[in-house]
Amino acid sequence: MKLRFIVTLILLNLTSYFSFGQFGYAAEYGFFVGGFSLQSDYGAREEFSSSYANMGYTIGGFYYLNFAYSSNYNYSSSGYFGDHFKLRAELSFSKTDLQHYGKYVDGSKNSVMARQLRAMHGTTSIADLGLQLEYFPTSIRDFTSSIGVLRPYFTGGIHGDYYIPKVESDLGNINTPLTTPEKYFGGLSNATNFTYSLSFGGGLRYRLNEAIDLFLDARYQYFFTDWIDGVSPNSILYPENKSNDTLVLLNFGYVYYFE
Repeated sequence: MKLRFIVTLILLNLTSYFSFGQFGYAAEYGFFVGGFSLQSDYGAREEFSSSYANMGYTIGGFYYLNFAYSSNYNYSSSGYFGDHFKLRAELSFSKTDLQHYGKYVDGSKNSVMARQLRAMHGTTSIADLGLQLEYFPTSIRDFTSSIGVLRPYFTGGIHGDYYIPKVESDLGNINTPLTTPEKYFGGLSNATNFTYSLSFGGGLRYRLNEAIDLFLDARYQYFFTDWIDGVSPNSILYPENKSNDTLVLLNFGYVYYFE
């Protein structure tokens, strides 16, 4: 709990510093929209249909520190680091509907478990506050001084995530023998909670004009919990469910250079 509080406090303080330009570097603002696939305990993880069908949306805003320039857009003296790295603080909201797909809920199956799984569905919402370090293999200054160029970048970060799962059954209240397969007994929860996650990814930035960039990026995010979706069967009894929840995210974004 102490570690959770400390990390959250650091994230909030750094985001606050970003917002008020305390570091003396150039600022970039923007927003993004995208879609994501949640790899969870709905369906079998190895089945493509479980990930493909359980898609959601995300929307968010962000703030960049551009170390290549000072706050008045003169060159900074930060050397290689400043010309190849940016720091990004972001706040986003994501939501997805969840349902079991795959061989265990195939329409040809008429067992009690199959009917219970077909009747189970849910949603999860995630509010995410994150810090990411972005690495540009090519010069940021050269990119900024050009128009109509496309450049790759790679990113990694840490996030604090407040999640709200909701698990329901068309057969009645969850966690009863009527609605819930034995495997999931005690493994369903609608409790709101907080966790951390790590992200890794990459993307492309396009220099539209002197003030605006566009970007497309993909991200893999690993949560330090298996309860993001509200479903977590006992991993000792069912070792196939030992993995924490993850997601794969694809974003399109707009960046404005603020002077």
